[in-house]
Amino acid sequence: GLYLVDIYMGGPTTMLTVLKPKGILEKIEPMLLLPEVTQRQVWVGGKLPFLDQEGHLVGIRFSPQTYLTINTNLVREGEIKSLKNILEPRWKGKIVMQDPTVEGIAQEILAMVGERIMDWNYVEQLVKQEPAILRDDRLLGEWVARGKYPIGFGLKIDVIKELAKAGAPLNFPIPEEGTHVSPGAGCFSLVDKSPHPFAKRIFVNWLLSKEGISTYSRASMTGSARLDVPTDYLPDIEIRQPSIKFAVADGAFYLTKPEFEKKLKDIFGKLSAR
Repeated sequence: GLYLVDIYMGGPTTMLTVLKPKGILEKIEPMLLLPEVTQRQVWVGGKLPFLDQEGHLVGIRFSPQTYLTINTNLVREGEIKSLKNILEPRWKGKIVMQDPTVEGIAQEILAMVGERIMDWNYVEQLVKQEPAILRDDRLLGEWVARGKYPIGFGLKIDVIKELAKAGAPLNFPIPEEGTHVSPGAGCFSLVDKSPHPFAKRIFVNWLLSKEGISTYSRASMTGSARLDVPTDYLPDIEIRQPSIKFAVADGAFYLTKPEFEKKLKDIFGKLSAR
């Protein structure tokens, strides 16, 4: 019965599967006052980026996900153009990935690959490559950067961007099958019966404005759901290119995540337990 929180920010899964069903979130659109926020043409897809039909949570981040990380000293340019290439026999035992049996970017990527980019047969074939599974994001990135493994799959983008900026021989080829865009941790919702309702209204209108999302985008170095936010400071892997096919991780995808998680635990369970 204590109402201490105004706004919740983070990934969409908790909001969709825990907070919203408990009825503690309020609709965002009635709080929006600024014309630059409500104008639909400034948003990707021509609409406010809600992740549910009722409009209880919105994703301000719209980042292409990085599936593959390669060490350019060990993998020649153009050697990996397709997700199918990493299934070739020569890469067996030479791939490292974040543990997909627990919550994280590898779990999201593999669920999207299995459901929308490729199919679940592809995911089952990937297991036969005997990838090394690890939960330490920093160590995963360093293993590829230092050449212990030539290929990383589903590594945390913040870590590998930092290593690449420091001069590590890393590249991030976008497979010809495409990738997906995701709000990641860039979602927020408004908590009902909050202690500061007027401050909350001011903040939500600022955050969804060009200035607000530009501030968030610069701080997180991630792409934006607004079309009028600058991108000149972003790394190439964060900029959506018209020539690349993108699937979208929407609310329906996150609501079925428990089902995907079970599949991935069944497929990768033995490798993860090593």
